[in-house]
Amino acid sequence: MSDSPGPAADISVDRLNKERELGSGGEGKVWAVANFRINNKWPMAYKEYKAATRLRLRPEVLGDMVRYLTEQPADTGEWLSEHTSWPLMLVTDGTGVCGYLMRQIPDAFFIEPAPGAPPKAAGFEFLLNGDGYLGRIGLSITPRQRFELLLDFARTLDRLDGMEVVLRDLSPKNVLFSLWPRTTCFVIDCDSMVVGGREALPATQTGGWSLPEGERTDTAEGVVHKFALLAARLFLGEQDGADLGPLRAADPAVAALAERALSPDPAARPTMAAWLGPLAAAVESAPVVPNRVTVTPTPTVVNSPPEPTGPPGPARARTSSAHIRPRPGPSQPSKGRAGRWVAALVAVALFGAWSLDLGPFGDSGTPGTSAERTSGQDTSDVSDGSSTADGSGSAEGERETQANALDSLVRENDGNRGSVAAAVLVLTKCPGSGELASAKDVFDEAGDERDRLVGELESLSVDELPSEVTSDLRAGWEASAAADRAYARLAEDMADGCTPEQVTSSSDWDEATEQNTLATTAKKDFVAGWNPVAEQYGLRTLAWDEV
Repeated sequence: MSDSPGPAADISVDRLNKERELGSGGEGKVWAVANFRINNKWPMAYKEYKAATRLRLRPEVLGDMVRYLTEQPADTGEWLSEHTSWPLMLVTDGTGVCGYLMRQIPDAFFIEPAPGAPPKAAGFEFLLNGDGYLGRIGLSITPRQRFELLLDFARTLDRLDGMEVVLRDLSPKNVLFSLWPRTTCFVIDCDSMVVGGREALPATQTGGWSLPEGERTDTAEGVVHKFALLAARLFLGEQDGADLGPLRAADPAVAALAERALSPDPAARPTMAAWLGPLAAAVESAPVVPNRVTVTPTPTVVNSPPEPTGPPGPARARTSSAHIRPRPGPSQPSKGRAGRWVAALVAVALFGAWSLDLGPFGDSGTPGTSAERTSGQDTSDVSDGSSTADGSGSAEGERETQANALDSLVRENDGNRGSVAAAVLVLTKCPGSGELASAKDVFDEAGDERDRLVGELESLSVDELPSEVTSDLRAGWEASAAADRAYARLAEDMADGCTPEQVTSSSDWDEATEQNTLATTAKKDFVAGWNPVAEQYGLRTLAWDEV
């Protein structure tokens, strides 16, 4: 990063045409932006932070990430924009930075988990399942394609390492895959990266993808460790675990690297560059046909070229064959000299060789663009493709499908509890009207999110799962939402002045405490019923306070 940077490019949120919501998660919402494109070709998205996220955000570091792109040579800047959703411009409101603009996920990185279903971002978590499961959802991937994905991702990580960029929260939720027209990866949630030793948001670790206890999360050695977990699980066909047996059977040299990378001693791990040669050799020698798995009904093969499609209609009833189809990406900008930033009514001074032409456009659009999508930029909205089986398959297969769908929904709640806990701590200190207003926003958002999750839960097909599992989960989320609303009322009532004693002796505090007790009981009952199901299908087991 520059030692004496100029101002980061920014734009007022009032100037954005938020076309539709693409996804939501623990940090905020992602919107399609209708009135701007990158180089008049790539659609843009706006990541809008929640109030709780803004409290943790270091906007000056996020601004440095925007400047960092402009300081790169043309080929490096273009490469970043082709392979990642890097922050391109800060978005501000009357109180400061409220989010940023980035490239939308390219269409090639979406899959359709069922005929007529809304496209979903193709997170690696789809692939971390057994071949039988992949067959049931209509996804076919060869051993060679698995190695091609690993090689492409390793090249990305190696280049980022050379730029002093660390993908700290490497997990299957923020790395997407495409198998057509070429096998490649795309990285999202870039605001969680560490650039030049600095972070815009505090460290977070996805469950099941943590480093050994006590190890720093901002190092290249940590990235190598998580990459080895991904390689092992991609061939193991599981969301968790580190058994290298299947990877060793596929390629001993790559497995040997993974074994070193999983060492608890960071100094003993290979560099990211050390993977490139063995992975390239593995690609050349790996089989070009998928593993043979008998599945009824016969799935559609993913590698057939896509058919032209229009916007997806309403979801149809499940059919006997799930369909996952790769989607063509938009045409890529030509290589060469980049232009300058141009945003409507915004003139941005640039530093360095790399810049982007951020130009407004009309309603004409282009075929196969993100206008066809209905979900996807935030990883919390990424399904692992589990809600696609139907009653014509085996009851056991349907039960596994339903368990995966419920697991995906529960993961969407990640981060809510921590945000609420931090806001409660603020509330008990009576810091003043401004911080109490921010705390109220956190409570309101958390309550709305839990209400949404309850609605999603009610729409799931869960007849093959124990009935008490879903009823306990619903009761837990409903009680937590009631507690959130009580806290929100309390924060509003205390805005004109209070003492900690007034807060904890109020009727709303008592109501929140009562609802929290009900939520705790229900969540403990839920995990007691859920964890045996999760263990059976290799899904994440939970403690009650993770629900």
